[in-house]
Amino acid sequence: MSFKCCRGILVSLCLLAAILFIILHDSCSIAAAGSTVVHKKTIDYLSKTYDYTDSWCPGAVCHDSDVCHPCQRRFLIVIATGRSASTTLTHMLGSLPGIRMSGENYNMLGLIRNLFDTIHKHVHPDVAMKDAWAHNPVPKGAFACAAQHMMETINPTLFQENSTLLTKDDSQTIIGFKTIRFAARVDHASNDVQETDEELAEVMVEFTKDTLPCARIIVDIRSDTVLQAESMKEKQGFIEELAIKGAEDLDERNARLREIAVRFGDQAYFLDSTEW
Repeated sequence: MSFKCCRGILVSLCLLAAILFIILHDSCSIAAAGSTVVHKKTIDYLSKTYDYTDSWCPGAVCHDSDVCHPCQRRFLIVIATGRSASTTLTHMLGSLPGIRMSGENYNMLGLIRNLFDTIHKHVHPDVAMKDAWAHNPVPKGAFACAAQHMMETINPTLFQENSTLLTKDDSQTIIGFKTIRFAARVDHASNDVQETDEELAEVMVEFTKDTLPCARIIVDIRSDTVLQAESMKEKQGFIEELAIKGAEDLDERNARLREIAVRFGDQAYFLDSTEW
């Protein structure tokens, strides 16, 4: 085995060990000072009780109701740029016990946000049911479970040939995915005014906190944008789809991802794959 190959394996193992330590150690110490936990007690969920607000998601704001307990499912999101080793990172995280990662979902969070915003704008709470668009008031935080069920549905556990689950109780599994389209624009009929890139990033961070409150975020960039741009040119379709003209465009996207990591606060870990 060549020295280059051995070095690559060693780097990969070191990265895996570092990420494992970062995301799975007891994180009570990183709870944001003064953060509010609306509801913090164990809840009976599939005949088991889990409370992750002292471990995986300290400081999470959990708007619990009889309809939805949004902090009962843990998530892990890799937010990255294309050709930044995010797929390799995703596969490595998915090899850890208790974590089920999936690849790109074409900005599913943005599409869900589009749907929810449209519902909030056009469907009116009306107990008297006199309006043609009326429905009973929806508890705060209830939409979070609908979003989580969608993310679970497109990243299911393994099934047997007869479509029965191999694992009956999957509630403690950390559901993860990676995306290079976080805060990307989607057709948004409910918005009369077009959001700026900064406004869209802020909105999507807050939407993620609301719908996936018990989530950890890894923001992954590749600071050597010259090599990254060359890699994109070799990958057919990347340049056209993502409107990447060169290293300068990637530098702008990296700056935007740095700001997104800051907005997530202690919930996020910033990783530069070039340094790794």
